Amino acid sequence: MSTAHSIEISEYKERGRTIVISLIVDFILLLPDIVAAVLANSVTLFADVLKCGNELLATFIAWLTIRRVAKGKTLEYNYGYGKLENLTGIVVASIMALSIIIVFYSAVERIKDPLSMHEGVSDLVYFS
Repeated sequence: MSTAHSIEISEYKERGRTIVISLIVDFILLLPDIVAAVLANSVTLFADVLKCGNELLATFIAWLTIRRVAKGKTLEYNYGYGKLENLTGIVVASIMALSIIIVFYSAVERIKDPLSMHEGVSDLVYFS
């Protein structure tokens, strides 16, 4: 193994560690979004949860790709990283399209059958 090749692999491993940190931070930031969306029962916050989930998925796929590249050449047939990139792009785009459909459906349902305000909130409006 050449020195340049080992340096390249170590760079990919460093990038992999950076992506793992990003993955952990994305997951930690997703948890309060989920709690807020559930407590508020808001379509807007639900859309934000879906967006953060898509980002988490894209980061996870990037980590898988970097991990695969960092391993270097293997003896088994390699399908190529370009094909992996295309496949992951299709998966992320499909999930984004599904998210748009879910948010649109939820918004239409809320327009057809709006939720009433809680009594505590309406009392605050009258006192101000």
